[in-house]
Amino acid sequence: TMSLVLTNLKNHPDDPKYKTIKASGKVIKKVLDCTGGEDLLIACGALKSVVEFQPSYKFTLHDENQLEIINEYIARVAESIDYSKRNDVKKEEEERKQKVLRDIENDRLERLERMQRERERLALHKESQRNELQ
Repeated sequence: TMSLVLTNLKNHPDDPKYKTIKASGKVIKKVLDCTGGEDLLIACGALKSVVEFQPSYKFTLHDENQLEIINEYIARVAESIDYSKRNDVKKEEEERKQKVLRDIENDRLERLERMQRERERLALHKESQRNELQ
């Protein structure tokens, strides 16, 4: 959520639509409900204000450090998402590998059982042939 807010701000730094966010909005409430959410907003250049009788946050991107903080935050979120996806892929690959190994083991056991039954059948057949000859 915060990365969306900051990406919009980064991509549209002069658009007033992205420079002011009402504190009562669904999107920003998610940020404010998180520990450190408001601190992050302020570190990125947001100032508490009142717009049209609504508590709001206005971004004032005057300082180059604010843009660096925004870029760093966006990069870290993207990194985190990428890391998470890689872990999900690794987990899925490991689960597939384990399933294949289980399938191979089950197939091996089934073949052994079939071979054992076939041996028993042949032994019974030979026994019955010997009995017939006697």
